[in-house]
Amino acid sequence: MKKIIAILFLNSFLFAQQKFDLDAALRLCTRDSNLYLKLEAYKIDLAQADIASARSGANVLYNQQFLHFSNPSYFIPNTAFFNGQNSQTVHQITKKFHYPGQRGAKVSLAKEGLEESKLEYERYELEFKKQLTDLWLQAWLESKKADIYSRHNQEVDSMVKVMQSKSNFDKKDFERAQILQEEFQVKLNKTKVLFQNDVRRIKLFLGTEKTPDFSSLNWVEKYKTPSLSYDSIFKLVTKNRVEIPIGEIKEKKAVKELKVTKNSVWEEPDIGIMINPQNTIPYAGTYFTFSFPTFNLKKGEIAKARIKIKETEIQNELMVKSLDMEARNVLDLYTINFVDLQLNYTYLSVAENHVKATRLDFLDKKTDILSYLEAEREYFQTRIDYFEALYDFFQSKSDLVFATGLAKTLIK
Repeated sequence: MKKIIAILFLNSFLFAQQKFDLDAALRLCTRDSNLYLKLEAYKIDLAQADIASARSGANVLYNQQFLHFSNPSYFIPNTAFFNGQNSQTVHQITKKFHYPGQRGAKVSLAKEGLEESKLEYERYELEFKKQLTDLWLQAWLESKKADIYSRHNQEVDSMVKVMQSKSNFDKKDFERAQILQEEFQVKLNKTKVLFQNDVRRIKLFLGTEKTPDFSSLNWVEKYKTPSLSYDSIFKLVTKNRVEIPIGEIKEKKAVKELKVTKNSVWEEPDIGIMINPQNTIPYAGTYFTFSFPTFNLKKGEIAKARIKIKETEIQNELMVKSLDMEARNVLDLYTINFVDLQLNYTYLSVAENHVKATRLDFLDKKTDILSYLEAEREYFQTRIDYFEALYDFFQSKSDLVFATGLAKTLIK
């Protein structure tokens, strides 16, 4: 008996381990465990590689030239074709060198690119968690609707069975009850399909075959939103939103790109040494190749780099205004959804009491089937409206947390 109890306990434990809630799902949103985030994280590695490329110098070049008398009549007397007195060989070892500041400017630009890629990854991860939360809320709503359709379907079904038990039941009333029952069943079937589709998307998002647990919405349900105003919203946005430092990095990059472009006007000089045995007489010297900026001053590239600086400045200004507007809009929506939720909760209590009373009246033959079916339909719709209002409230709360940047500390 003890073995059977232990096996049953172990099975129930393993089954429980196959489920995960929203908090557990969000903990899976890391570059180590999620393919989408792992793919995005490669951009950081690519940016790191750009720094290594910027630090690299040019390779050493070896050049050889061989010259020989083309006419044997010029050969040194009493010498053969391959005699060194009839030829000369040039050996060159050269390398391109940066002017002072050129390599440093490229490395500095690449480092800014690395910082930008890290911030972009942080932004992508937050957006990924926001999409997952939205999808989770949608699936939660579908699960609640499915429960409502199923319960009301059972309520009407039990009433149909009561009518069938009576020998003198009205066929038209029976048909009306069946129609309502079929209506609930159709909606239930459709909602189940939508729910399963959402579950599949969540599993694809997270790369897991475990079953999501929608019994609790965790932080969305429990988090108490602080009292906010438009002024406090703007402070939160400028303090927490990762888009702000991304914009600052882009502006720094634009300035450094201008510096790199200006430095590129002076092309890298080619410097080296050469050994030149001529007719067995050894010569040695140096080799220099310089490019003087006379005709190609890269005025167009420099002008474009300056324009890009102005573009980033305007983009950053618009971005801050856009983020502030987004947060204000979400705050307004959150406030009105809270009021709407309170009203729907009141309506739900009234409809629940009404359908209970009407059901008893019908069983006591104090009212007809039409009154009961209408009360059942009204209660059903009121419950749907309530959970849709609750979904809108949770959704706007989630939107507010992400729009203000509070998600960075709240969701880890």
